[in-house]
Amino acid sequence: MSSRINIRGKIYGNLLALRYVKTENTHAVWKCKCLRCGKAAYATCSNLESGNSTSCQSCCGIILTDEQDIQAVTLRKNGKTITEIAIIFDVSRGAIYSAFKRKEKLLGDYTKMDNRKKIGAKEDIEIRELKDSGKTLQHIAKLYIVSLNTIRFSLARTKKGK
Repeated sequence: MSSRINIRGKIYGNLLALRYVKTENTHAVWKCKCLRCGKAAYATCSNLESGNSTSCQSCCGIILTDEQDIQAVTLRKNGKTITEIAIIFDVSRGAIYSAFKRKEKLLGDYTKMDNRKKIGAKEDIEIRELKDSGKTLQHIAKLYIVSLNTIRFSLARTKKGK
């Protein structure tokens, strides 16, 4: 049997490991204190070490503003990882995934966005070529960071234009 790793006093994201509690399914469970709100949280050592647990349940509910959502999407498009973006905004990775889901819905309604992504005639042709080459609508939407409806409208415009 291997010895348990002592992580007491180490900080993982916003969690400070306080004490070992028990072993659950071969994983050491630690009581932690959230440095953001002060609440107690319980996490396995492996989740703390891997970065899967970085804050308590209350702080996981922190959401980004619309402006931060757009910044997060831009950072992801520019090659940043989810973890890097979460560190930049000091939120959990779950909050970043939620931001992406909200933006997917928002990107379809351009009237609600100031710096919106416009699909012009040049992009319409590129989208048509991607679709004809066998790419899925979801893949194309991710490439252009727009909603599926925007891709569908673009395809409809190029079909009518032929």
